[in-house]
Amino acid sequence: MQPPVAEKIKKELTIHGDTRIDNYYWLNDRENPKVIAYLKAENTYMDSITGPSAKLKTKLYEEMKSRIMETDASVPYLKDGYYYYSRYEQGKEYPIYCRKKGSTEAAEEIILRVSQLVTEFPEIVEMDINPLVLHNQGEGAIVLDARIILQG
Repeated sequence: MQPPVAEKIKKELTIHGDTRIDNYYWLNDRENPKVIAYLKAENTYMDSITGPSAKLKTKLYEEMKSRIMETDASVPYLKDGYYYYSRYEQGKEYPIYCRKKGSTEAAEEIILRVSQLVTEFPEIVEMDINPLVLHNQGEGAIVLDARIILQG
C-alpha cells in the first residue's frame, strides 16, 4: 500500500508585507469533504503500516497509564481569600476545578466538573480552560474563561 499524497493547491498568504506560498492551506478546512477523505486515507495507511505492532502499542499504553497517578491535583494558589486548584478523580480523564475559602483544609467548592460538561454536550471536541476568575460569594457571578471547539 502506498501512502496518500496530498494535492498541492497554491495559496498566497500575505502578512506584514511578506508573502509566502502554502500549498497545503486547503487542509485547514475541516468541513471540506476532500480534506476528510484525505485524512481518512492517511489513517487507513497508518493502520496498515502499524497494524502488526497493535498489541505492543496497547501493552505500552497500558504500562504508561499504570504509572500515571489517576488522582492527581494541582498545587493550590491563593487569590482573594480562596485557594484554587484542579484535581482528577480515578477513572475520569477530565479535571474538576475547585476552591477552598481561607485554608486548604476548608470545605471544597466545586466550580466546574469538565467530565459533566462533556457528557452533557457531546459535540465538544476540544476545550482550553484558562485560569478561572471568581468573585466572593454575593459579589457577582462566576466567570469561566474557556475556548471550546464544537463538532461540525
